[in-house]
Amino acid sequence: MSKSRVGKGSDLKIGVGRRDITPAKTELLTQTGMGRLERTKGVLDKLFVEALAIEVGGQAAFVVTGDLEVVKRTWEFQVRDEVARRTGCDEKRVLLSAVHNHSGSPAPWDKSEEAKAEWR
Repeated sequence: MSKSRVGKGSDLKIGVGRRDITPAKTELLTQTGMGRLERTKGVLDKLFVEALAIEVGGQAAFVVTGDLEVVKRTWEFQVRDEVARRTGCDEKRVLLSAVHNHSGSPAPWDKSEEAKAEWR
C-alpha cells in the first residue's frame, strides 16, 4: 500500500453532491430480482445518487454511488465520459458503485411507452 501526502502549498479541494433519482410514477414500475411480479406500490425511501470529488495538486478523482441494483456498463461509460469531458479528469479516476438494492433499479411494469419512459 502506498502512502500519499498533501505537500505544503498543495491545495486540497473536496466537494460532495446528492441527487434524488426516485421515479415520479412508481406505479408504472416493478422491483427487480427475487421473483417479484407486482407493481411498485409507492415509495418507502427515496433513491439517491451521491458523489464525492477530490482534487489535490491539480489531479481530480470522483466517487459516485447510487441506490441501484447494479451499474450497467453502458451507464459506466456514459458517466465516466461525461465527467471527463466536463472536468478534464482522467476517466480512470471516476469510480462508480451501486448498493445492490433490488428496489433501486426498477423495471417497466408493462411495455407501454409511459412505463418505458419512467424507467429511463
